[in-house]
Amino acid sequence: MIKPVLLFVLVVVLTACTWTGGEQLDASRPAIHVVERGENLFRIAWRYGLDYRDIATWNELDSPDLILAGQRLRLHPPGISRREIQLASRAPAAPAVSPNTTPATNARAAPVAAARPNRQPSSSSNRSGSGDWQWPTEGQVVGRFNPNQPGRKGIQISATPSQTVRAASAGEIVYRGSGLRGYGRLLVVKHSSSTLSAYGHLGRIFVAEGDRVEKGQAIAELADTGSAAILHFEIRKNGQPVDPMPYLSG
Repeated sequence: MIKPVLLFVLVVVLTACTWTGGEQLDASRPAIHVVERGENLFRIAWRYGLDYRDIATWNELDSPDLILAGQRLRLHPPGISRREIQLASRAPAAPAVSPNTTPATNARAAPVAAARPNRQPSSSSNRSGSGDWQWPTEGQVVGRFNPNQPGRKGIQISATPSQTVRAASAGEIVYRGSGLRGYGRLLVVKHSSSTLSAYGHLGRIFVAEGDRVEKGQAIAELADTGSAAILHFEIRKNGQPVDPMPYLSG
């Protein structure tokens, strides 16, 4: 027999998440995004944590490059209505953990980041990495990957103002700008159909959207803040942030 507390949790989960055709309804996203001038599909997908290919499929786009200002793009698979999204967003939050329940997940998660020492990338580590990746700049890793915390979907590297930032892997510049909150001046590089990287809090930028860049090529400088500077670096696979450290630590 299902215990009352487990039954309640099950009801909450089923209320908050609707499944249609194998896709989970994410109530944190709006139903529709209206394209603004200067936006492209890569930027929109990055903002909502989606794969640009999914947005293209859901909207029957012939090419991810062919979107226009004012165009309305659905951010959920066909078959999920605006009403369903609104209902899911109003679902009650999950109940607090019972005093008699041991929060095993949280207890395990906390020491992991603390146990891993910061790393100072040397000039030699900047030239190498795991496979086709290298360090985007020299400096101390002062912020670790934690996708459950705002601003921690990548790593933060402490450096000096105006320090050179290099492409961590070869690819194409698909976004240059400051339209994404929390990133400052930002570059996004497309490395393959499934992999993107981002470089935030930049100053001078040396490349433009559409440029092809090689691994190790100077693409920007960090912002000149007058004291210290921080590079925010992310890697996303199929729209989802992944820990950059295994890619860089070769």
